[in-house]
Order: sequence, then C-alpha cells, then structure tokens
Amino acid sequence: MSIQQVRLINSIGRFRAASASGDVTFKKFTLIFGENGRGKTTLCAILRSLQTNAPEIIEGRKTLSSTNKPMVRIAMNSGTAVFADSAWKSPETRIRIFDAQYIADNIYSGDAIGTDQRRNLCRVVLGQNGVELARKYDQCDAGINAKNAEIRTARATLTQYVHTSQISDFIELQADPDIDAKIETKAPEVAGLKESDKLRTRADLDSIELPPLPTNLATMLESTLEDVSRAAEQAVRKHLASHHIAGDESWLSDGMELMSGDTCPFCGQSTKGLDLIEAYRAFFNAEYQKFCSKITRYKATSEQLLSDDRIDLALSRLAGNESNAEVWAQYVSIKRPALDKKANIKESMTAFRDILLDLCAKKVASPLDRVTVPRAYHTAYSAFEATKKLVDDYNEHVKAANALIAGYKKTASAAQTQAAEKQLAGLRLIKKRHEPEIAAGCTLYSKLTAEKDELDRQKAEARDALDTYSTDVLTRYRNYINANLRKFSAGFHIGEVRVEYTGRVPNSTFCFIINDTLVEMGNAETPINQPSFKNTLSAGDRSTLALAFFMAEIAEDPNKADTIVVFDDPFNSQDHYRRTCTITEIRRSGNNVGQVVVMSHDRHFLRETHIRRIAPTEMEGASTLGAMLGRIRENEQVPQALKLAYDDIDDINTYTRQYMHGDPNYVQGKRLSSDELAGFVEKVLLIVGH
Repeated sequence: MSIQQVRLINSIGRFRAASASGDVTFKKFTLIFGENGRGKTTLCAILRSLQTNAPEIIEGRKTLSSTNKPMVRIAMNSGTAVFADSAWKSPETRIRIFDAQYIADNIYSGDAIGTDQRRNLCRVVLGQNGVELARKYDQCDAGINAKNAEIRTARATLTQYVHTSQISDFIELQADPDIDAKIETKAPEVAGLKESDKLRTRADLDSIELPPLPTNLATMLESTLEDVSRAAEQAVRKHLASHHIAGDESWLSDGMELMSGDTCPFCGQSTKGLDLIEAYRAFFNAEYQKFCSKITRYKATSEQLLSDDRIDLALSRLAGNESNAEVWAQYVSIKRPALDKKANIKESMTAFRDILLDLCAKKVASPLDRVTVPRAYHTAYSAFEATKKLVDDYNEHVKAANALIAGYKKTASAAQTQAAEKQLAGLRLIKKRHEPEIAAGCTLYSKLTAEKDELDRQKAEARDALDTYSTDVLTRYRNYINANLRKFSAGFHIGEVRVEYTGRVPNSTFCFIINDTLVEMGNAETPINQPSFKNTLSAGDRSTLALAFFMAEIAEDPNKADTIVVFDDPFNSQDHYRRTCTITEIRRSGNNVGQVVVMSHDRHFLRETHIRRIAPTEMEGASTLGAMLGRIRENEQVPQALKLAYDDIDDINTYTRQYMHGDPNYVQGKRLSSDELAGFVEKVLLIVGH
C-alpha cells in the first residue's frame, strides 16, 4: 500500500485550496521539506484522521474564517481516499505515524508517563492480535460493570428483607404449603415468651409498713421534777395567770435562753434585783430544759411516724399490690394478698395519732404537770393494734407470693425468647420469599449473578490468554528496543516490559536500567527526589526511546509490507551521532514496509536521508566491503552470528565510506564528530566480541 498523490486539501489549517501540480507523485521513499508553520503537522493530522477514521481531527483543524467545508482527496495505489461532508470514503489503509502526537499519546507527555500513555502503549506493544485479546478483556470488564449495576438494582428489592450477605440463603428457601399454619402457631408462643421476658424485670409485691405502737407514754405524761423550787413555780404560775396565759410556760423558757446579763432582751431595761426574774431562773434551770427536750422529742417522733405521708405510702403500696398481683396471677399460681376489711389503716392511724399528739401537746405546754391518760386513748390504741396485726398477716401473704414469683423469674429464659423469635422470623421469610413479586426478584437476581459469574470467568480467561500472549511479545519487543538503543549508543536499556491491570484496563509499564541500577518509570506525581523517567532521561534519551518503541512496533507488525510509515521531524533533541542513526533506521525500515514518508523542517537532515543507502553495492566481481556484505546476506551457509551483525557492519561501512575519496558522497573537508565516531567504534567492538 502506498500514497500516490495528495491531490486536494481545502479549508484545513493553512491549506485553503491546495491542489497537486507538477510532479508530486509519492515514491517508495518520499521526503517532504517544509519550514515551521507551513503545514507539515496539518498533513500529519490529515493522515492520522484517515488512519483512525476520525473526522473530528480534520474538523478541529478547519481553516479559521473560511466558510468552505474541509475537503481532502488522496490518491492511493488501491483507490482514492476522499474526505467530504465530515466523513471519509476510502479503501482500506494501513498507516503508521511517528510524530509529537504519537509520542504524547503513547510514550510520554511533558516529562512524565501518565495513565493514558500506559494504556495506549499497551495496545501499541501488543499489536493487532494483542489488541483483540485486550478488547475482549475490556468488553468483559465493561459487561461486568454494567451487570453489577443491574445486580445492585435487583439487590435493592431483596435487601428490604435480608442483609446483603444473606441473599443467597434467602433465595434457597424452599416453599412450605403449611407456612401460614406454622406462623399462626408460632406467633402466640413468641408473644407469651416476650411477656415472660418482660416479667423477669417486673417488680415483686411490696410489704406494708406501719409504725410501732408507742411505749412508756403514761410514764412520760405523769413525770415531773421534784427539785424545782415551789416558790419559783408559784411565782411563775401567778404571773402567767395574771396575763391569762396560764398553762403555757414554753414561751418563757424560750425567752430565758435569750437573756444575757442583766438587761431585758425585749425592752432593754435592767433586770437586776427583780424577784420575778430570779424566780424564772430558778424555775427554768438546766434540768428543766433537759426534761422538756425529752417530752418534745417524743411528740416529734410520734408526728413523724404517724404522718399523712406514712399513711399515704401504706395505702399506695396496698393499691399497687392489688394491680401487680393481678398481672402475676396470670403466670404464677399465687394467692393474692388481701387486707381484712376490718383493717381500716387510715381511720385507725388518724384516730390514734390525733389523741396521742393531743396528750403530748398538753405535756409540752406544762411539763411539770401530770397528765392523765384518758380511756379514749386506750380505745384508739386497741383499734390501731388490731389493724397492725391484720397488716402483719397481709405481709405474710405478700412474702409467700414473692417466693413463687422469684421462682418463676428464674425459669424465664431470654435465650428461649430469642430462639422462638428467630424461628418466627424464619417462617415469615419463607412466606415472603415465595410471594410473586419477591420470587420474581429472586429469579432475576440469580440470573444476573450467574451472567456476571460467566463474565468473570471469561475475563479471567481473556486475561490469562493476554498474559500468555504478551509474555512472548513483550520479550521480543524489549529485545528489539534494546537493540535499537545500543545502535544509538544510549546509556540505558529496558529492563522489563509488562502488562498490568491497574484500574481494570490493561496498561503497560516498563523499567529501565542505568549504570546497572533499575529505575521505575514513575508518573507525574513521583517525587522529584526519587529516580524515575522524568528526572533520569535527557530530552534526547526520551526522543531515542520513543523512536525505538515505534521501530519495534513496525518490526512486530505482520502487515508491515503493506503499511505506509510517516515520520515528522523524528530527530528532536538528538546529537549528530543519534541523528545519523535515526536516518539509518528510517532508510532500513523502508526495506520492509510499503512506503516511507519523511517530513522535516531541516533540509540537511533530508539531504542525508536521501543520500544514505542501506542495500549493499551490487558490483559483480568487486571486493568492496559492501559487496561482501551483500553476499554474506544472500549466502545461507554464513554463520547466524554474522547474519545478526549484518546491519551493524553495514552501518559501519556506510559511515566510513563518506570519508573515502572514491565515494560519490564524499565531501571535502567534512568535519569528524567524535561522539559519532565513538558510537561506531563501540559497534565494532561489540561485533568483535561476537
């Protein structure tokens, strides 16, 4: 396959209306010179659009301000390729292009190798067969992603009832024709066990506590003080009587405690020498105060024990026991405690309290007077005593009931309740599993997961096939690349090329070796203090590496004999020696491909490319090194090692010939490059080493 003519380019880049004129027919080797900005890159873009059938490449380069539609017409040896109305009509074409776009897409971008370059290079390295295997892998991966989305949707229906991890077990549940009857039997059982579980924390019955009966009341009421002065007592009582407050000397007792010195705390006048004050002091002495305190405490204790709060507490417990015993009686065979109707707690306690406190109040008012216990007190005492006995009987019943309740609590098991609940939940799941909507969901989920499993199997199979294929291809690729790097006298070589599956999509990665040290390719995020592609290779090294990959791609192409190879300024950042090597490799590739097109802004590079010849000089009977090389190549009896070294020997011959007077390409006074010479000397030494 080859290009014959570029006959028309309209409204693309700088080509407003370019048409072929004169002898512009492309040859086996076609060299195109053009200064910067003259359309070489545009022509490459047109060929890349044809190569990939990507009209958008041309649409994006439409001539600015032009109203005409882009149009291209390229004559091929197999027909005419036409671009019109944003589409290509073309015979099958095989084109490979080496330019800045190829490098940016497949090798490196800027100063680093990114994810896109690694993925694209993987396809470049693997070739057509490998790409097909990778495509199958990608299809499986894409299918798995799509299937996972469907599975998530189907799963959402089922996870309303079971956890994701339980879906498989849920689907396997078998239908049960008696499921409704089983649920109807199990549900009440669970309800009863739940109630039992609650009863384990339910309170027992409460005993009713009534205050003890008072003792020594009569003794306290009839007690007095014999050592109190009778004269002082008469004086105090007379004074109280004169003010109509007889029988209540407590206020006087309190007042005496406030007296300090000989001054009245009320009126401020002197009390010195007053007989009444002396009578007060004799009457309200320390013994008297102690006696009164005892009486007061007796009264206060009685008030507390027989208070309304204590009465209400007893009645509240009685009522609480009635409702609590009613609940417990449903589960425990207890005899419900019942207080005898004769026991009227509130009335008996209130009546007894009132008469008791009344007697205490009289004694507090006149501590030295004897107070007689009336018959009414004894009557109230007997009534309260009878109530207490009935309450004691009631408490014995409470104690017996609580013993039975405690036994029941010990037998109630939380584990039993949980087991029954689990059984009921399982029965309900069986019923839910076979409802029409859920059954359909289970069928769909099973179908989708089976399809995904099959895709997983196919993906694993595709990966194994790709790994097996790539191992052989990558080894050949690495060897070919390293051979090219040696030709270019690069100070590094590829240590390993491998296929990885980071991010699920196949991508390539490689490491290179400098000074016997392995360096990983890294990426744009690799720290600058770590060796990687971006900080260990010079611009010339990167350009050489890219060209080596491209030449390896051509060498591995089974259809290279029918392929057009295009080079656009392929010698960027190269010194003179590597530039010479680039020219040699371009010319050599022409022996194996359908056509070579070289575009450059450097006329000297194109001139050197034009005059260099790779094929040996065929001069019958001549003994030149070139003729000998030709015979070596054609003679099948030549050792294989010598055949493998043929290209390097031919390069040495071509290089040295330009400095010989008899060669037609000899240039008088041509300056010798020491770097270039060192590179060819290294080749000689390697051959000798063979």
